[in-house]
Amino acid sequence: KISKNGKHHPNLCDSERLYINFDLPYNFEKPCPDDPLLKVRNEKWMPKLTNHLSSENCFVAVGQLHLAYDCGLIV
Repeated sequence: KISKNGKHHPNLCDSERLYINFDLPYNFEKPCPDDPLLKVRNEKWMPKLTNHLSSENCFVAVGQLHLAYDCGLIV
């Protein structure tokens, strides 16, 4: 939502504003929500990601919730 002149669109929602300002609520100190998709997927991904990141030049893109809470991919 950036206009042609490079300025931010005035009607951004709160989440978009936080994202643009690199001010996302990671909540590292909070326990993981009771969401099996989030927690189980992170647990399965972590060994694979660790292996790839230590042996290859790679880029990983995940949704913000996969980075948040005490079960997130950021450790």
